[in-house]
Amino acid sequence: MSTNWLTVFSLGMVAVMSPGPDFALTLRNSLLYCRKTGIYTALGITVGNIVHATYCLIGIGAIISRSILLFNIIKWVGAAYLIYIGIKSLKAKKHQEESITKQVRNISNWAAFRIGLLANILNPKATLFFLALFTQIIHPATPLNIQLLYGATIVMQALVWFTAGIKRELMVTFVLV
Repeated sequence: MSTNWLTVFSLGMVAVMSPGPDFALTLRNSLLYCRKTGIYTALGITVGNIVHATYCLIGIGAIISRSILLFNIIKWVGAAYLIYIGIKSLKAKKHQEESITKQVRNISNWAAFRIGLLANILNPKATLFFLALFTQIIHPATPLNIQLLYGATIVMQALVWFTAGIKRELMVTFVLV
């Protein structure tokens, strides 16, 4: 269990620290509006991660109970996807973000939350990441409480990363580095 949890933790950290749509939206809303709006965007992203983790864990459990062969096929496709993401991230070029200089009227907390939630839920890469990761570490004998721990680990990492790092100076520095 501890080796698998360390795998989940490590890959989760790489996923949340890698600039992507979640980071871009949180950064955009924090800079364009305010820190509070960025936090609500991050909360929406977190709930999106809960949705992904839940349906992936339920789906994997259902697949395992019905067909070990189908589970193994999904597992190998998931492994190939993780390798593809790793190679793609190694080849990625740095991008400079334009600084947002003018302040715009703020949006509601609900609108910021909804932006984060919908962007995360509708992101097919998030679905593939959760499915690929969980099929690699969850086995037929993995207890439900351990599966929930894996899902909670990814969710909490995203919540902490996106809400704690919403200081304007830190985010702009991170993007420009």
